[in-house]
Amino acid sequence: MARLLPPLVGVVLVLSSCFGGDDDDGQDLAVSITPAEVAPGGELRLTFPTPYVIGDKTRAGYRAGAYDNYHVVVDGPSGPQCRRRDHPAFGLGYPTKRRRTSTRTVTIRAPSCLGDYSGTVAYYLPERRVGDDAEQLGSFSFTVQE
Repeated sequence: MARLLPPLVGVVLVLSSCFGGDDDDGQDLAVSITPAEVAPGGELRLTFPTPYVIGDKTRAGYRAGAYDNYHVVVDGPSGPQCRRRDHPAFGLGYPTKRRRTSTRTVTIRAPSCLGDYSGTVAYYLPERRVGDDAEQLGSFSFTVQE
């Protein structure tokens, strides 16, 4: 008798690029968010790769410092019914740690506005503008619905 696996709840994007840092084990790392559908104000669990610890050399050639961070940017609906009327995007920063882990999981609260959202995770050096030397680590999406 075949055993059935539960359905996948989260959205997973497997990244096949080399992330740099000092612990490249040759395996693909992923960005994932669960659940893929959430009620307004509900909790989302975002997991992303963390290729750097303080002191590692980044792909851009800089040493990772405590002030550098894993930058999460989420973009979605806007309008009069939403708290973010003019700027539907918001960002969160998670500092570089001293101890090496392959991933980090954080909990974020879902926006109150219904609709589809997409986001990216990048390793960001704050003294530079996002995009200049930000190292893209992956993307994710989720839907806020009643």
